[in-house]
Amino acid sequence: MNKTVKRYYDLAYDYQASATVLWGHIFYAPYIYNPTIFLLRHTTELLLKGLIINETIKIKPTVDISLITIQENNSNRNINAVHSLFYLWENFKQLNKNNRLVPCYSSQQEVMIDKVIKFFNDKDFNSTTFRYPFSKQGKPIIIEPIDLNHSGKAPELGATPPTVIQCGNELCVIKKGVRYISQTQKLFEVVELLFQFYGK
Repeated sequence: MNKTVKRYYDLAYDYQASATVLWGHIFYAPYIYNPTIFLLRHTTELLLKGLIINETIKIKPTVDISLITIQENNSNRNINAVHSLFYLWENFKQLNKNNRLVPCYSSQQEVMIDKVIKFFNDKDFNSTTFRYPFSKQGKPIIIEPIDLNHSGKAPELGATPPTVIQCGNELCVIKKGVRYISQTQKLFEVVELLFQFYGK
C-alpha cells in the first residue's frame, strides 16, 4: 500500500475504533451520539479520500498527490478541501467505472452505500453538524436527541410498534432517535465495506 494511502487508512482505523468504543456505550449514555457519529462520519471521509488517492495512483503512478482534485458543484477542488461524503463517494465511483473492468463493489453494495451516504450528506454536508453548535453563518445547528427508556416497563402500543434495543440482558425502548440509530448502524456497515475495498 502506498505510504500516503496507508496514512489515510490507519487514521480511519483509529477513528473507527474510537467510534466503536463509544457506540458500545450508547445504550447507557445516549448523549454521546453526536461525538460518536462525528467520529464515524470522519472515518468515512478519510476512507473515501484514501481510496480515491489509491485509485488515482493505480492510473497514474507518478501523480503528485497534493494536486489531486475532486469534482464538487461543477468545480474542481483539492481533495483535502472537500468534506462532502456525497462528492467523495461519487468521485470514487467514477474512478472505478472509468478505470476498471468491474468496480470493486457490487451493484447491491453501491445502492446501499448511496442511500447511507445521501442520508449523512444531507444531514452534514460540510462536516459541521455533529461537532459545532452553530453553522458558519451563525445559525444554530439542531442537535438530534437520542432518548432511551430504561424503565423496564412495557411501552404503550400505539399505531407504530415501539423499537427496542438490547444490551446484554437488558432491553430499552427507543423513545427518540430510531432513524438516527438505524442509519448509524448502516454507516458502520458502509465503513466495513470501504475498508474491504482497499484490498481490491
